[in-house]
Amino acid sequence: MDYTLSSCIVFSHKPMPPKQVEYIHFVDSDDMLSVDCIENIGECDIIWHDTKYIYEDGISPSPYKQSILEWLKLDSKAIEKPLNASEIWANIEGFSCVCGGGGVFHISLCEKLRFAPQIQSEDALFGMLLFAKAKAIKILPNPLYIYRLRADSTSDHTLKQDSTLKPYPPYLAEIAYTFANSYKIKHYHFAYSCTYICLGLLAYIESLDDSQLALKNKLIEFLQVRAIYAFGAVSFESDPKYVRPLLKPLEPYMQKVSKANKIAYFMPRIFKILKWINGKRKRVRIGKIQNSQILP
Repeated sequence: MDYTLSSCIVFSHKPMPPKQVEYIHFVDSDDMLSVDCIENIGECDIIWHDTKYIYEDGISPSPYKQSILEWLKLDSKAIEKPLNASEIWANIEGFSCVCGGGGVFHISLCEKLRFAPQIQSEDALFGMLLFAKAKAIKILPNPLYIYRLRADSTSDHTLKQDSTLKPYPPYLAEIAYTFANSYKIKHYHFAYSCTYICLGLLAYIESLDDSQLALKNKLIEFLQVRAIYAFGAVSFESDPKYVRPLLKPLEPYMQKVSKANKIAYFMPRIFKILKWINGKRKRVRIGKIQNSQILP
């Protein structure tokens, strides 16, 4: 699948042919925009507005949802003038949203940028690079994007360890056949996706010069956070997408990777032994609990 601009919904504040589009807004197929969303287009590279969440199918509202300013840890002065990416990201350790959070983007930012196909969080790398390229980002605290959380979405908000196996697209067939467990399929695929994102982010970081040191350091910080999940792929019993060799360039960015995943990466045999021992202990503990419940 090719995620090109022709596959996106394109908006413009002036009547003009598609080739002369000035701004675009990405909208997931099950989400919505407020009626006045596009009216807020200005002259900045990015107009980034807040999001309203709608919870469906019994999904409990998250107590951790925050406004843009709360999430970015910025005060109300941040909405007074446009900021650059380094200023926007000054107080956070990770970033990924484009489709999951509303924003209107100048078409020039999308030059040579496309969504990565066949991965989870396909907008993560795209979003980081989009903001990194922007010179003027305007924050609007208004909730103009309406995000629906539902049971059958691609995000699998209700997925559990024992969830029923479901049909998967061809690009996930190898992973699905290997694990035959919806929970493992999702999380291994996410680890593989984070590896892809990390490698793309690393390539962009290496293209920056010393004059962009602040931006470079912040993107390295984002890379370190995403690497936590990328190295999680080596903790699975199988590696159908051969993630392990792909992780080699990411070794200098393992500062936040868990000790267990570091052992799994550098000492896989020892990790398997430790995992087997922990599994055996867990089975014994469960057996004792079950026996105590049976006894009068």
